[in-house]
Amino acid sequence: MREGKTPLALKARLLADLVRAMEAGHVLQASTVAVLLGRTAHELVNQSAGITNMQDRSVDERLQSHLRNVVAVLSVADSHFGDILQAVHWYLADRPADGAQETPEAMLAAGRLEDAYRLLLRPGNSFSQT
Repeated sequence: MREGKTPLALKARLLADLVRAMEAGHVLQASTVAVLLGRTAHELVNQSAGITNMQDRSVDERLQSHLRNVVAVLSVADSHFGDILQAVHWYLADRPADGAQETPEAMLAAGRLEDAYRLLLRPGNSFSQT
């Protein structure tokens, strides 16, 4: 893999594996979710706020909740768009039509899962990469 990019098929497989792990109640690793997003584990940990013990990151409830929300939203976005790359791009870049500046990523970081779902499922949402 070059320049930190993960091929489409691998990202799709990774998302499917994360969904299965989540459904089975397994602990999700920030580093694994970070690969899917093209982010660092540190960035995801920072988004989950309130984590101070670096050794306990993977079992911290706030981090796990955040990682599970990210995987759940990406799974729905992947189904909606039919393309994991478009789903990730939407998650990182889409902004509401009402002029709000928050992306779905920022909404989840603020604990607003339902707002991210509403943004994704709003009528006429056919977000595409430009």
